[in-house]
This record gives sequence, C-alpha cells and structure tokens, in this order.
Amino acid sequence: MKSKQPTTSKGFSAAFMEFWKNYPRKVAKTEAERSWRKAIERIIEGEEIDEIAARSRILNACIEFGKSDKGKSGKFCPYPATWLNQGRYDDDPSEWSDSVKPPKKPGLRSVDEINAERKW
Repeated sequence: MKSKQPTTSKGFSAAFMEFWKNYPRKVAKTEAERSWRKAIERIIEGEEIDEIAARSRILNACIEFGKSDKGKSGKFCPYPATWLNQGRYDDDPSEWSDSVKPPKKPGLRSVDEINAERKW
C-alpha cells in the first residue's frame, strides 16, 4: 500500500523529516529514508495497521530513544538506517538506559563495598 506523502524540496517526505529531526545521529540520510519506507511497509503488512499508525509508532519510539541515555550519549548509537532495519523501534525502552546494571554474582563485592569496610 503506497500512499503519496507530501515531500520537501529535497524529495524527502514530511514524515521522514520529522523522524530525521528527532533521531540523535545524523548520518546517511538517503539510506535512512529508504529504510524508513521499508520499515513502514513491514509494519503495515505484518500488523495490518494503516500508514499513519505505522509512522506514529516509529516516530514515538524515535523520540523516546533520542531522550534516552543511549540516544543522548552518541556512544554506540546506531545509524538511523540500522535502527530502522533492525526494528529497534520495537525494543524495550528500558534497554536504552545506561542505569540498568547487570546482576551481581552472589558472594562478590564491589571495590567500593570493600573499601567502605576498611579503616584507612
């Protein structure tokens, strides 16, 4: 189902430009736009929702990702095309936070815990 979206003077749809504005890493714009179109088609076909709902879903996830630790840091932030191709808009947003720490193994203590017990 292809619809005619309004485009900018550069040929990008207004919906894609909204995604681009909110995605934290600005690289490979043309490739990202191709991936944007494919991601929308995958969502429409896979979940039988309309194009507006598919675009909204990706854009809402993009905005949340941009506000997250991973999005803000730029460190390990995927290219926008990669984010779209891998369906990262469906990731659990808690995975985008650096505050999630791996569980400690029983019986192991951190250096801070050991130092807190010492009397210097």
